[in-house]
Amino acid sequence: MHNLKNDEEIANMFDIVISVSVSEDNSTEKLQQVILGRLKLNVEGNNDHGEFVWRISKELESKGYLFLLDEVSETLELHRVGICEDEMDSKYVLASRYEHVCYDMEVDEFVNEKRLLDSDAWKMFPEKVGRNINLPGVEPIERLVVNECADLPLLIDRVARNFKKKNNINLWRDGLQSLRRWPNIKVQGMEEVDVACSRSTIGF
Repeated sequence: MHNLKNDEEIANMFDIVISVSVSEDNSTEKLQQVILGRLKLNVEGNNDHGEFVWRISKELESKGYLFLLDEVSETLELHRVGICEDEMDSKYVLASRYEHVCYDMEVDEFVNEKRLLDSDAWKMFPEKVGRNINLPGVEPIERLVVNECADLPLLIDRVARNFKKKNNINLWRDGLQSLRRWPNIKVQGMEEVDVACSRSTIGF
C-alpha cells in the first residue's frame, strides 16, 4: 500500500489519489471527512450527511481516482461515502487481514501479501518504532514482540505503531502481555491472510 501511494507513475494515471488508514472503527464518517478534505470541498458548519455524499459523488464523476484504504477490518459500504460506480478509469485498493471483507466488498482481484524474511522483519520493526527501540532492556522484549507478528508486514506495522508510544520498559512488558492475549492472533495473522484487494474498471 505504501508503495502504491508513493509511486509517481501510478499517481500520474489518475486525476486524484486518496489514501486513508481506516483502522479499527471503520468509520464511513471518518473516510468521508478525509475525502472531503482531499477534494477541497468546504463543508464547514454543515452536518448534512446526505449532502456530503452528493457533493463527493458529483466531484468524482468527472475524475479518474485511486482510493487506497488501509487496515480495513469490516465491510465498508462505499456508496454511503459517495464513492459510486463510474465510467472513468477509477480504482480502489484495500488492505485487510480478513479475506471475507474483500469478498463482501466484491473486489475483482486478490493479492496475498507475502511474509517477510526474518531479517526484513527485524529491520522493519525498529524502523517503525523509532527512538523508543533504544530504551535500556528493550531488546529481549523486542525479539518476543517481533516473533508474535509472524513476519507479516501489516501486523508488524500495526504493532510497531502501538509500541512507538511506549517510552519505558514497563510499558513494553505490558504491551507484550497484551499482544499475547489477542484472541486467535496466530489464526488471524497466519492461517488467514494479509491481502490487498482491488476493484476497478482498469487494471495495472
